[in-house]
Amino acid sequence: MIYRFNKTVLDTDKLELVHDGTLATIEPQVFALVVHLIENKDRVVSKDELIDVVWDGRIVSDTTLSSRINAARRALGDTGKDQIVIRTYARRGFRFVAELDMARLEASIDEDHVPPLTTGGPAIAVLPDKPSIVVLPFDNISGDREQDYFADGLTEDIITDISRFERLFVIARNTAFTYKGEKIDVPRVAKELGVHFVLEGSVRKAGDRVRITAQLIDGLNGRHVWAERYDGKLEDVFELQEDVTHQVVGAVAPQIDLAELDRHMRGERRFDEAHDLAWRAYADFRQGLTSGDLPLIEEAIDLAKRALALNAKCGIAYTALTFAYSMQNLYRWGPDPIGAADRALGAAEAAMAAMPQSDTALFCLGLARSRKGQFEQAARDLSRACELNSNDAFARHILAWCEASLGDTVLARGHAEEALRLSPKDPFIGISYLSLAMAAFVERDHDSFVDWAQKAIQAQPVAPIRRAMMIAYAAETGDADLLKTHLDALTGFSPDFIASLFRGENRLFAKQQHMDLLLTGLSKALDSSKPPTEV
Repeated sequence: MIYRFNKTVLDTDKLELVHDGTLATIEPQVFALVVHLIENKDRVVSKDELIDVVWDGRIVSDTTLSSRINAARRALGDTGKDQIVIRTYARRGFRFVAELDMARLEASIDEDHVPPLTTGGPAIAVLPDKPSIVVLPFDNISGDREQDYFADGLTEDIITDISRFERLFVIARNTAFTYKGEKIDVPRVAKELGVHFVLEGSVRKAGDRVRITAQLIDGLNGRHVWAERYDGKLEDVFELQEDVTHQVVGAVAPQIDLAELDRHMRGERRFDEAHDLAWRAYADFRQGLTSGDLPLIEEAIDLAKRALALNAKCGIAYTALTFAYSMQNLYRWGPDPIGAADRALGAAEAAMAAMPQSDTALFCLGLARSRKGQFEQAARDLSRACELNSNDAFARHILAWCEASLGDTVLARGHAEEALRLSPKDPFIGISYLSLAMAAFVERDHDSFVDWAQKAIQAQPVAPIRRAMMIAYAAETGDADLLKTHLDALTGFSPDFIASLFRGENRLFAKQQHMDLLLTGLSKALDSSKPPTEV
């Protein structure tokens, strides 16, 4: 069937939509949503009905449904303000309201019936309002057909686990497996499915060993974003499958974040206004944290607030806002660093209200509570976030940091090591190094402390806790050059940090004996760095 309306031709047999002479390759769920609205144009279609039809009754959020409606409107030349094709009826649902012409699909169609496709450039892909990915079936290239089950099972597990990341849109398994056995043209697949990224891989068996490769590709330009190889034995297939799944998913999600942040740093915009603002906020926060640039942190806060004003369920905006306030408190940046901890907690509580029991909201709550000195509650929140998404290395980094602050050194080391194994090239890897350094510091393991602290500082030179511990260590060991190096660096980007520790405003360890170890070393450092008194 061909439907014509509002400069649009929709062909249900070819699964094509042409608007104003340009082919718009839209995500299958969006296409199905539009078709269902057209087929029921004489009535209002409820949200529940759309979910039953388009998502087979699976539980989806209002935000997910809204993003598909917005994507449909963009593909059809409509907007939420104009509503000339799809009209929203408050608390009731949606209705297709454009004037519609229908014609049976003929063997040949005169050119006057279908607007010609533009030939001056590529077809336009209507993409979701968040980073999106399809995990294609891993190829079995071992020559052993019995390994198909392993390759398919690995693919299914990766799809399931990567879907736990609320900030990502993931193409469903049934759609992804329609490409099984095909020779893949990545840009074509990306356009057909409306995704930003494509993950593909292969499985090769030799004797009792198996080699698995995976690569993440930018679907819009075909550029390789990330690739890795994994080797293992088939002694326990399920254990190997689980291990590789965790490592692939744990690495891919941060790489997608980095690719999106890089785009925003270059000024590229491709999401709806709320998510665009949120990713800009996250990019500014990350850059400000790396460089110690306070105005960028303040700009991130402003952008995140604007994003949440447009979409109160924008998880990446809550993450940026909570983190920015928390770092203002930790680094002593801005005119009211003490109040920043309260503002971080307020943002996290708003996230919990908007997205109850979401791992993103729990992460924000745990981070904010740690800045209020509520370390035990924070650890519970972060543990729950890790349970909901066991592949999120970011949450595990912060959990390890919180446990190190509590003095739970065994737990801290365990979670830090898990995070490092899960995502060894993670941009926040320095937090796990810091956690390991904190554990060694309170255990007085000087050799391990120096090793981990140096790695932590190398990963993020502009960070206060690791510098403060190195200053205390240098004072204890009498290394004047080391002391001066780190004291000069710390006072350069956070001049009030050490003073805030002595005032009790900035607590790094829950146990007083651990704080005393740090403060004693810092006292020696400050005394030794004072100029000699003239007699």
